[in-house]
Amino acid sequence: EGDLGLTTQIGLAYLYQDANLINARGTGLAAGQTSVDQSANQVTDQFRSEEKELGYFAQVEGNYKDQFIATLGYRLDKSTRNGDPNEFYGFPKASLAVNLTNFDFWSVDAINQLKFRTAYGETGNAAQFGSTFTSLATSNIGGSVGQSIAGIRGDENILPETAREFEVGFDVGVLNNRITFEATYYNKTVDDLILQRALPPSSGFTRETTNLGELQNKGLELAVTADVFDEENFKWNTRVQFYKNTSEITRLDVPPFALAGAGFGTGLGTIY
Repeated sequence: EGDLGLTTQIGLAYLYQDANLINARGTGLAAGQTSVDQSANQVTDQFRSEEKELGYFAQVEGNYKDQFIATLGYRLDKSTRNGDPNEFYGFPKASLAVNLTNFDFWSVDAINQLKFRTAYGETGNAAQFGSTFTSLATSNIGGSVGQSIAGIRGDENILPETAREFEVGFDVGVLNNRITFEATYYNKTVDDLILQRALPPSSGFTRETTNLGELQNKGLELAVTADVFDEENFKWNTRVQFYKNTSEITRLDVPPFALAGAGFGTGLGTIY
């Protein structure tokens, strides 16, 4: 075998989902009955959706003497949940790790692992099904059944959210990895953040789901793991972790608002 090992992956991912969900419920159920049709008031809901997603991906992993470990990859995706169902969006990724303890010059026997690592990657998140469509609702006027605008406006130009993350860190192992220390710093940004906003009633709609802002997350992760005892009849290991994350909305195209379902009332635990 040579000093350099390479692993290559090339593939295609295809998803087709055709859903037809029917929910029947009733109130005022007669005593001792368990069937919905025995209730005084009955409501039936039906939700139908059809989605298609297609992705191409390629990745190369390289390992040179366990000294340098690298990965390079790229993915192309398209989805019918995007405004343009035929447009491909690209997402690259790359990583590099250098293990100094595997170099010939390393002479500190107590430290058996000292690895520095860095990585960068992008990923996408399409909008929920229906975000591109303006919804219709059934109406009944004088016994005649028809349809009218339901109040939810679709955005035919909606884009997928794009998350970009950069991280750097190191791992240290001593006493044959009986004690290890890990540290990682990351910086993640999300562009074209997908949110739902209220619309002025004069527009004829009540709300819309569209790209409204940008988000940034910064954080630090620390961990210490120790094998305190490793005997045949008694083993004891422990791990202590510390996380710190700071999240900030760096751009918002509408006034701040409370997220639906976040917290209690308009104050306690509410996130804006």
